[in-house]
Amino acid sequence: MGKVYYYSRLELKKLGFKKVGKNVKISNCCKFYSFKGEVGNNTRIDDYSIFKGEIYIGSNVHISSFCYFAAVGGKIIIGDLTGISNKVSIYAVTDDFIGNFLTNPTISEKFRNVTRGRVTIGKNVSIGSHCLILPNVLVGDSSSLGAMCLINKNVKNGQVLLTKQEKFYGVKKNLKIINLKINKFKKSNSPI
Repeated sequence: MGKVYYYSRLELKKLGFKKVGKNVKISNCCKFYSFKGEVGNNTRIDDYSIFKGEIYIGSNVHISSFCYFAAVGGKIIIGDLTGISNKVSIYAVTDDFIGNFLTNPTISEKFRNVTRGRVTIGKNVSIGSHCLILPNVLVGDSSSLGAMCLINKNVKNGQVLLTKQEKFYGVKKNLKIINLKINKFKKSNSPI
């Protein structure tokens, strides 16, 4: 079995991290472009994920392989205790693909209609494989997004979304019990 390589604390600072928590493991196969941000304690980011722009990652976060985060001109915030499965894409910036505009960053913005904003992922959120999250969205605490969901509207605390935005499966989680477990976990100060 081959050795796994992670960026050092110094390398992460050079890539644009203003703050780097303890026990952070970010694969050196990840790429950072025009990046600035922070990462909390006990966070792991697996191979081949791409980060662009202003991105803040909390503590005890896991980001799986092949994820894409686009925030140049916007901002992405990922709360503590969040798990992001493989091939998830989060866009705080996107072109207008429906209107009568040109698209892509090689075209002058006077011919494009660019939406910029903020994406905020709450704490203890589970995001399934291949989810796509668009600008100006808040994903509430302890919510779950099933595989291949398109998120273009806010998701409430504790909501479970399994197929498409219009079909919520109600608040299935008991937030009181989850918050007690979160507090217990934080007091235990468990590493990865």
